[in-house]
Amino acid sequence: MQLLSHIRFLCDNCLSIIPINFICSISWLRRFVLTTFPGKLTVQLGLNIKKASDISFTFVAGYTNGYIYYAPTAEQLRNMGGA
Repeated sequence: MQLLSHIRFLCDNCLSIIPINFICSISWLRRFVLTTFPGKLTVQLGLNIKKASDISFTFVAGYTNGYIYYAPTAEQLRNMGGA
């Protein structure tokens, strides 16, 4: 599934100083996909995950299976205080 490889790409290309192991899960039922992430995703990261899905009804749930704090995109991490 394209969504799983996209999540791996997002996780492998983040600007993390310390590697963090965490669990993401993807469950689907017909035309519905539930993706879980153990942290607070930014809107852009959630939209990127939904865009990568080939299923029209993709739901991204944060704060699941643990908590790894705030998860911005790499581009958002480079924006130092320039909100």
